[in-house]
Amino acid sequence: MTPSPHALYIHIPFCTTKCTYCAFNTYTHLETLIPAFVDALVNELKIAAGEQPNTPLATVFVGGGTPSLLTLEQHARILSTIRSHFDLDTGAEISIETNPNDLDLTYLSGLRHEGYNRLSVGMQSANERELAAVCAPARSRGRHAGLAADPAGRLRQRQSRLDLWVAVSNP
Repeated sequence: MTPSPHALYIHIPFCTTKCTYCAFNTYTHLETLIPAFVDALVNELKIAAGEQPNTPLATVFVGGGTPSLLTLEQHARILSTIRSHFDLDTGAEISIETNPNDLDLTYLSGLRHEGYNRLSVGMQSANERELAAVCAPARSRGRHAGLAADPAGRLRQRQSRLDLWVAVSNP
């Protein structure tokens, strides 16, 4: 009997700022720890896979925090470990949460190349005043630049998805 497919959630707890609405386990100003975190995460994935060999995965979601703070090489290492130690479905949905400030055409192309096929963009609001109220002003500036990085649609491919989260509640 083939086991039913599972979903894998990976939490990247690093952020450049702590937004007022965020209740997630996140840490700011500790980006220097990201390389050691990725080393530990890769080791943990290997251990988890060893405890349940041939675990089928239908979904991988890399959330946070701000996973787009990781380099493309770090993402490649994480996804390579998943592919080599788990039974990743051919049509698996591989999602990443991103901050619009971190996105440019090179980074987006790299994410797609590594196998991400769903992009979740945490925009919160298109209004700069609202953004400044819930996030540090440096984070709110230029939030739309990454979204306009692919005007010709070069990144659009079959099985690509985009979620745009826009939500600010009234106090």
